Amino acid sequence: MPAFAIRFEPLADDLWWVPAQAGEANAGNRGQVVNLVLARHRGRLWLLGSGPSPAFARALRCAAWRRFGLDIRAVANPHARAEFVLGNAGLAGARVVAPAPVREAMRAQCPQCVQRLRERLGEAAIDLQAAPVRLPRALPTPRGRARAMDDPQRWGPFEWHLVRRADRSWTSAWRHADAGVTAAFGLLWFDGPPDGRDTEPAHLVRALASLLAAAPAGERFIGDTGPPADRGAAQRQLDYWRTLWRAAQQGVAAGATQAGEPAAEVAEAVEGADGWRDHERHRLNWQRAWRLAEDALFAAPAPR
Repeated sequence: MPAFAIRFEPLADDLWWVPAQAGEANAGNRGQVVNLVLARHRGRLWLLGSGPSPAFARALRCAAWRRFGLDIRAVANPHARAEFVLGNAGLAGARVVAPAPVREAMRAQCPQCVQRLRERLGEAAIDLQAAPVRLPRALPTPRGRARAMDDPQRWGPFEWHLVRRADRSWTSAWRHADAGVTAAFGLLWFDGPPDGRDTEPAHLVRALASLLAAAPAGERFIGDTGPPADRGAAQRQLDYWRTLWRAAQQGVAAGATQAGEPAAEVAEAVEGADGWRDHERHRLNWQRAWRLAEDALFAAPAPR
């Protein structure tokens, strides 16, 4: 198998991102399809995400030692996605943690996710080995609820808080205050339109609006995919979800019976969203938003 494509791109002093490869997980990219973030703090390396497999994580650890002369001893799992957390098992001796709802999602989802990832990876599934799942320790969350954006918790050089993506789906946002960088995995994508799988537009609108309201001027953002981006790119995704959800609700309320082709005005109404109209993720987002709008309409109490 070819070597993993591991690069450390500087974001600021003592902060780097490890770029993801484009597309869905497959044998060619070996599942390396979600960005990672690495920080140096108090003589230690702190890692957000661990990658798609134990084999990848071991390669990342070796690359970090060669580059920085330090071992990765602290790892956080901000979001429960196989390509983002199955490296845990390859980081022997490191302390691995996650917000409690993220850990619970991993416990419930990982067995099925591993099988799906094996199928996608093909010959590269050897990277997963026999038992790739290592659950993190739970970071305590006060009263089991998300904290406000202005009341985060601390993990090493990062401040973090829980974010709801859907009624039963959580992620977390992690901010490196010294660098002015926020990592928002499962919320932001910077290689095209966002990915709405396992999300609900209404929750994403609230989450992104709060994230942007709390972000200082000049903040940069790291998403699942694509390069670091500025506030305008994050705002574009908030505008997209607002427009998409409103269009789906209006279409359902008007009595249309199926989603059909994605509403052209959704992508066209979002300034700077060139090429989103024909993107596969946009089509899937539209179908999901339409179904959720139908569900909401049918669940609403009948007028008296």
